[in-house]
Amino acid sequence: MPWERFVEAKKNLSEDDKVFEWDDLAGLTTFQETKQRLWEIYHGFPCENKLPSNAADLYIDVVN
Repeated sequence: MPWERFVEAKKNLSEDDKVFEWDDLAGLTTFQETKQRLWEIYHGFPCENKLPSNAADLYIDVVN
Protein backbone atom coordinates (compact mmCIF):
# COMPACT_ATOMS: atom_id res chain seq x y z
CA MET A 1 0.00 0.00 0.00
CA PRO A 2 1.51 3.36 -0.96
CA TRP A 3 2.19 5.75 1.92
CA GLU A 4 -0.05 8.46 0.45
CA ARG A 5 -3.00 6.07 0.38
CA PHE A 6 -2.36 5.07 3.99
CA VAL A 7 -2.27 8.72 5.12
CA GLU A 8 -5.49 9.48 3.23
CA ALA A 9 -7.23 6.48 4.80
CA LYS A 10 -6.08 7.57 8.26
CA LYS A 11 -7.51 11.05 7.69
CA ASN A 12 -10.92 9.49 7.07
CA LEU A 13 -10.96 7.77 10.47
CA SER A 14 -12.51 9.64 13.33
CA GLU A 15 -10.58 9.73 16.58
CA ASP A 16 -13.27 7.81 18.45
CA ASP A 17 -12.88 4.76 16.20
CA LYS A 18 -11.88 1.53 17.91
CA VAL A 19 -8.88 1.22 15.55
CA PHE A 20 -6.97 3.76 17.62
CA GLU A 21 -7.57 1.73 20.80
CA TRP A 22 -6.68 -1.65 19.28
CA ASP A 23 -3.94 -3.45 21.17
CA ASP A 24 -2.55 -6.38 19.19
CA LEU A 25 -0.26 -7.65 21.92
CA ALA A 26 -1.66 -11.19 21.65
CA GLY A 27 -0.88 -11.30 17.92
CA LEU A 28 2.63 -9.99 18.50
CA THR A 29 3.27 -12.53 21.27
CA THR A 30 2.01 -15.39 19.10
CA PHE A 31 4.17 -14.26 16.18
CA GLN A 32 7.29 -14.04 18.35
CA GLU A 33 6.68 -17.48 19.89
CA THR A 34 6.11 -19.03 16.46
CA LYS A 35 9.25 -17.41 15.09
CA GLN A 36 11.27 -18.73 18.05
CA ARG A 37 9.82 -22.24 17.61
CA LEU A 38 10.69 -22.24 13.90
CA TRP A 39 14.24 -21.04 14.61
CA GLU A 40 14.77 -23.77 17.23
CA ILE A 41 13.44 -26.51 14.95
CA TYR A 42 15.43 -25.24 11.94
CA HIS A 43 18.71 -25.11 13.88
CA GLY A 44 18.16 -28.43 15.64
CA PHE A 45 17.69 -27.10 19.16
CA PRO A 46 15.13 -28.62 21.54
CA CYS A 47 11.91 -26.69 21.28
CA GLU A 48 11.29 -24.93 24.61
CA ASN A 49 8.05 -23.34 23.47
CA LYS A 50 5.90 -26.27 22.34
CA LEU A 51 2.35 -26.04 21.06
CA PRO A 52 -0.42 -27.46 23.23
CA SER A 53 -1.59 -30.92 22.18
CA ASN A 54 -5.02 -29.55 21.18
CA ALA A 55 -3.62 -26.64 19.12
CA ALA A 56 -5.21 -27.85 15.88
CA ASP A 57 -8.68 -27.82 17.45
CA LEU A 58 -8.23 -24.72 19.60
CA TYR A 59 -10.49 -22.45 17.55
CA ILE A 60 -12.81 -25.02 15.99
CA ASP A 61 -16.36 -25.21 17.30
CA VAL A 62 -18.47 -28.33 17.13
CA VAL A 63 -20.06 -28.49 13.68
CA ASN A 64 -23.16 -30.56 13.02
